[in-house]
Amino acid sequence: MEYYKFKPTQGQTKIRLRIKELLNSKDFNKDFDEVKSLWNSTTKKDRKRLNKLFLKLAENYFLDMETTGFLFSTLFNFKTNLDDYSDSYLDICQVYDEVDEYLNENFPVDFDIPPSHNPRKRALLNAYPIHIGISPYATKRDVLDYVTKRWELIRDMLNGYIENPPIFRKNKKSERDDFIWSNKEKKAKKIAELVNEKFPEEDLTYSDIPAILRYLEKMKSEN
Repeated sequence: MEYYKFKPTQGQTKIRLRIKELLNSKDFNKDFDEVKSLWNSTTKKDRKRLNKLFLKLAENYFLDMETTGFLFSTLFNFKTNLDDYSDSYLDICQVYDEVDEYLNENFPVDFDIPPSHNPRKRALLNAYPIHIGISPYATKRDVLDYVTKRWELIRDMLNGYIENPPIFRKNKKSERDDFIWSNKEKKAKKIAELVNEKFPEEDLTYSDIPAILRYLEKMKSEN
C-alpha cells in the first residue's frame, strides 16, 4: 500500500475526546491501573491476563483491540500527548479489506467455522470485500467526512478487485458511452465516425466527443 497524506477527520478528534473521557472514568481507571502493573511483565501468565484485560476494555467501551493497545502503548512508552498524535488509524471509523483478512489462508482467524469454509459468508465477503467500520459514537457527518477524506485509500483498496468500475445508468446511452470511453485515445473525429457506424441512431460530430469524454472522466473519478 502506497503512502497517503491523510487529512485529519472529525472522527480522529472525537475518538481522542472519547479516550480522554474514559481516562477520567473511575471504572476504566481501575482496569487501567491493573494494565499498568502488568505492562512490563514478560511472564506467560501476566501476558495472558493483559490480553484478557485489553479484550474486556475493548468490549465494554466500544473500542477495537488496536485502539486499546495504542492507548496504553502511547501512555506508557511514548508519553505522547493524544492531541499531538497524528496516526490516521485512531478514528471513529475504519476501512477494512475483509476478503484479505478472513479468506486469505495465510492469515488464519480464530472462528468456530472459518469464513473461508462458510459458503454464504464467503459469497458475502466477495460481493462486498471492502467494509467500513462505524463506531456507535459516529454521526452521519463523521461517516461522510471519513469517506470523503479517505476515498483515495478506499478506492485504492477497491482497485485490488476492479480498477475501472463500469458506470451503471438506466438509459440507452450507457453502451455508447462505454464504447466512446474505450476509444478515448483516438482523435475526436475518428471516435464520432466509429460511434455513428456502430450506433446508427446517433448523429455525433467531432465537436460532441470532448464534452462526452469530460463527463465520463468526471463520473469515473467520482467512482
